[in-house]
Amino acid sequence: MAEVLLQDVSVEYPVPDVRSGRSLRGALARGPRLRPGARVRALSHVSLYLKEGDRLGLIGRNGAGKTTLLKTIAGIVPPARGRVQISGDLLTLFNPQAALDLTRTGWENIEVVGLLMGLDKTARRALAEDVADFSELGAFLDVPIDSYSAGMVLRLAFGIATGVPRDILLIDEVIGAGDAGFQKKAQARIEALCDGGKIVVVATHDYQVLSRLCDQAAFLQRGGIAAQGPIPEVWEHYLDSFLDDGAQDADDRAERALETQP
Repeated sequence: MAEVLLQDVSVEYPVPDVRSGRSLRGALARGPRLRPGARVRALSHVSLYLKEGDRLGLIGRNGAGKTTLLKTIAGIVPPARGRVQISGDLLTLFNPQAALDLTRTGWENIEVVGLLMGLDKTARRALAEDVADFSELGAFLDVPIDSYSAGMVLRLAFGIATGVPRDILLIDEVIGAGDAGFQKKAQARIEALCDGGKIVVVATHDYQVLSRLCDQAAFLQRGGIAAQGPIPEVWEHYLDSFLDDGAQDADDRAERALETQP
């Protein structure tokens, strides 16, 4: 059974020593300075439980912790404290192009990624046929992808990444990329994956995407879950955060710094 469990999870990032090569003007523009050796808290005491059939949308300002939460669920970012327990196969849609080798052809990239996924020969052949149909790249699949346009690379990468269903689907704003034609195909593909997926977690700023793909939402603010529940109610909390004169922009990580000894 697919499950996602986070118990009192916090994630912290170290502050590097970047004093050299920085202008005084830039330092002043950034606001309060953090000592090298300090740690910035990106997630703060997050608890979350998702079971099969749950489709959760993550909303919040830039820097609120949405991407960090997705990466923590995916096992990419380890928690500083708390417990993360995942049951089921994961599919992450963060940066689909990252797995591609620009010196290889489209067909070769499909084959290599299929091998990395652990697919047998029959499954890799089925993946190749599916990606060719989705990407509509035709003869371009025979040439190295360093000759592709950015849009063509995205079509190939997205087709490969979404070609094999998984128990848990994690999406980070991928639908907003590409031209209008690709976005339409990508949206339909994502919706089909969500229909077949057991657990779906989507980070988005788009209410329409949220409504189509999810049945509940969580509003992240300053690294914590400020509200979770029905989409309309949580969306109101999100909108209210912009109207609160006392609200501090979520990009300001200095407030959440944990001062430690270098």
